[in-house]
Amino acid sequence: MEKMRRRRLTIMLTTAILLTVCVGIAPARASVTTVNLRIGIGTQSARLSIGTGSMARIGFRNGQVLGLIPTIDGDAVQLSLVDVTVEPATGAEHLEPLADLSMSTGTTVHFDGALVPIDLELLQVTTSVSSPDGAGPCTSCCVSCGDVLYCGCGVETNCGSCCCSASCGCSLLSSGSCVVRTPDAAKAPSTAQK
Repeated sequence: MEKMRRRRLTIMLTTAILLTVCVGIAPARASVTTVNLRIGIGTQSARLSIGTGSMARIGFRNGQVLGLIPTIDGDAVQLSLVDVTVEPATGAEHLEPLADLSMSTGTTVHFDGALVPIDLELLQVTTSVSSPDGAGPCTSCCVSCGDVLYCGCGVETNCGSCCCSASCGCSLLSSGSCVVRTPDAAKAPSTAQK
C-alpha cells in the first residue's frame, strides 16, 4: 500500500513538472511607466522618453550635462532637473539639484537654468510591459544633433533616433531607425560608442 502511494505521488509530481515545462509558465513581466517630453533648445526640437525614476541626460558641447528625472505624483509628473558632473578619477556622478517642476499633459515649462534656455513639454505618460528579463540589454541610448547630445530610453531628433523598446514604450517615436549609443556624461557630444 505504501509503495502504491509513493508511486502515485511520483506520477503526480512528474505530471506537474511536465505541465510547467510544456505550458511554459513565463516569468512575471513588470510594467514600465514612461514619461514622454518634447525638448526645445533654440531652433532644435527633440522627443525624449524617460522611464520614471530613471535619468535622461542632455549634454552640451562645453561639457555641461543636464539630468532629467521624472516621477509620478497623482495626475502630475514631477520633473527634477539636475546638473550632472563626473569625477574624472573615479567616474562617479555627482548630481546638483537645479529645479523641481510639476507638469501635466500638454503643458510647456520654460527653464533658464541650463547653458541655454530650454522648453519642456509633457506630451504623454505611457505604461507598457517590460521584457521578461527586466529592462533588457538596452536601457539608454543617445542621439547627437548639432551641439547637443540627447540620452534617454527613447530619443528622436531631426538628426536621428534611437529606442530601447525593452525598457520603455517608444510609441511616440515615429522613425523606425535605431542607432544605439551609450551615454557618456563626462564627454561633450560625440558619436563614439562605449
